[in-house]
Amino acid sequence: MIRSALVPLDGSYAAEIVLPYVVALARRFDLKVHLLQVLEGGLELGVDTVHWEFRRSQAEVYLETKAEQLEGDGVRAGWEIGEGRSAVEILDCARRMRTDLVALATHGRGGPTEFPMGSTALQFLS
Repeated sequence: MIRSALVPLDGSYAAEIVLPYVVALARRFDLKVHLLQVLEGGLELGVDTVHWEFRRSQAEVYLETKAEQLEGDGVRAGWEIGEGRSAVEILDCARRMRTDLVALATHGRGGPTEFPMGSTALQFLS
């Protein structure tokens, strides 16, 4: 039985393409949906502090807005921000939350390419 779904988003329309499918599944199975945005890099890698905090604030507003939209559609939703390598953070979050389903778009911010999947999707599946 599916009880929860993790939905990694990067702020792009390409990544959000999975949301209608997640909403349909959430309604059908009464899933709790957890949104995740991973900020790659970090302060330990010498990223400018002001720029990092700005990116984090943008991610918070974005995820909070998406969670509110899901809740408006009758879906229980939460969110969090990860920091590090996207595929690793997605897997860590899925394990930590004991997620039953990860709904990951084939492409994100980089958009469609000649390859069937983007780098994060490929790394996550590897």
